[in-house]
Amino acid sequence: MSRKLVFSLIVGYFVAALAVSLFIETQKPFASFSITNAAFLARVLGGAIGIYAMSGAIPVVVWAFFRFRTACAHGPLIAWGLLTVLASVLTEEGYRFDREQRIRELASQTLLAGRDRDDFIRAAKLACVERQQQSSLNRQAGATIQQIAAYCDCVIGALARSITIDEVVDMAKNGKPSASLQEKGDRLAPGCSRSVLGR
Repeated sequence: MSRKLVFSLIVGYFVAALAVSLFIETQKPFASFSITNAAFLARVLGGAIGIYAMSGAIPVVVWAFFRFRTACAHGPLIAWGLLTVLASVLTEEGYRFDREQRIRELASQTLLAGRDRDDFIRAAKLACVERQQQSSLNRQAGATIQQIAAYCDCVIGALARSITIDEVVDMAKNGKPSASLQEKGDRLAPGCSRSVLGR
């Protein structure tokens, strides 16, 4: 086994860990794929490094004790690949379990309040700001980031007062707003646009 092949496999394992981490991050409610969002990128990169480090620890220790030789690299590299798959599956299952647990907790409540309400507002505002910044209409109109943030505060604040637990649970399960929640947002948008943006 050549050094070039060993290097390619090690880089490939990191790319696989990065893909799994990206998949896990996009499965979260209110997730938005945005390479300009530093928090999103940090979570994806941190998850990938975690999977990569967990799966590579044993092969690296084996190489440390038995000195790395490319001729004997196939065993540790195969172990690394298998451990990458195992770490990826376990990480995704852990996140899925946490999501389902959170959904069950929300479903047992009657009102969105406290930390759940704060989490909803924070995540929804972030998604709203990203979506509005990408809007060609806002770019053409010259909307500033402050105007967009104020607009999102208005819409999401009003939604948080009228959202039902069923709508939150539905959004958490499906990863997108329900028809009723979308309709509420559509009703609120013009008033917030007029009051905040003057249009």
